[in-house]
Amino acid sequence: MTGINIFLYCPTRKTDSELTRCIDGAILDRLDRILLNNSIEILFIGGAETITIIGTLELLDPVFRNNGYIEKIVCLSPETGVNTAIFAADALAKAAANKKAFILFSNTAGLGAKLLDDMKNILNIEEEVCAIYSTADGKLLGLGVLHYDESIAGMFSEDGAVDTLEFVKDVDRYFILREGVYGVETKADLKRLYTVLSNRENNHLCSKYFYDQLTEIFIETKELLK
Repeated sequence: MTGINIFLYCPTRKTDSELTRCIDGAILDRLDRILLNNSIEILFIGGAETITIIGTLELLDPVFRNNGYIEKIVCLSPETGVNTAIFAADALAKAAANKKAFILFSNTAGLGAKLLDDMKNILNIEEEVCAIYSTADGKLLGLGVLHYDESIAGMFSEDGAVDTLEFVKDVDRYFILREGVYGVETKADLKRLYTVLSNRENNHLCSKYFYDQLTEIFIETKELLK
């Protein structure tokens, strides 16, 4: 993904969200950390040169220290008590101003080579266009732009993923990529993650290393997966 600045945004889960109400906080933190690190690995395999995380170094898996990825990762961390969404918007305004950028929510699942290729192809058109990752039910999970500007700050919200159709009202040209990508925000999303990764045809979406970690999560939340 030469020439594309990649950012992973680690949102704070709402305390009254469906998953926070039915899953122990420590388990949910592990799930979010695994999803983040899996996305990092997929992006590097897909050709990322560097990745900027809007989060903390503590979220990174120790395996990245052994394979050299840690040297290609930059972390931008908000201070305690700072609104994560506002910090993300301000940080990107400085780090990605007028640059080709790909911004993805860290709790995204289903990221694979095809979606990355689609994103790269759209951004290589070299015209003013926005490539948008959206869930099937219309929630914004990520986007790619030729020139990041402050108008894109609307993708960040402390209330969770924003509505894709609301976001694109102010965008002139865009492509929406829906196939296979989804957030893990609800019990239905967790069940879908389990079902997708249980299919061997989807091995490319998750390495065995992170699959084994997710399997532990599935065992500990088996009552929700029924």
